[in-house]
Amino acid sequence: MHEDKRHSFQDGDHVKFTEVEGMTELNSGEPIEICDTTAFTFKLKLDTRELGAYTGQGLVEDIKVPKKVSFHSLEESSQDPAASTAFGFLEPVNMSHFGMQRSEKLHLAILAIWDF
Repeated sequence: MHEDKRHSFQDGDHVKFTEVEGMTELNSGEPIEICDTTAFTFKLKLDTRELGAYTGQGLVEDIKVPKKVSFHSLEESSQDPAASTAFGFLEPVNMSHFGMQRSEKLHLAILAIWDF
């Protein structure tokens, strides 16, 4: 935990360590996924019971790792945008008081432009 400076990590990020004292096995390891992040702390998704005891210091770096993402074809998405992703055609914004969500309005606008 570092109480002087906030970090910008989020749950699911992967990090790599250098210059860690005590738990030196982390220094040369592969990127490790983190969870339970707060402004100043995070937990490793790693069993550290077999590692040495952490004594202090160390640097942590955010590592971008490839993530598989799948999409429907444009034809499938234009026919049924809500089924194309977890959030529909586009990221939703709560506009239910207008009768349609943002993604549905944008979908209709794109289809109208194509027809034009």
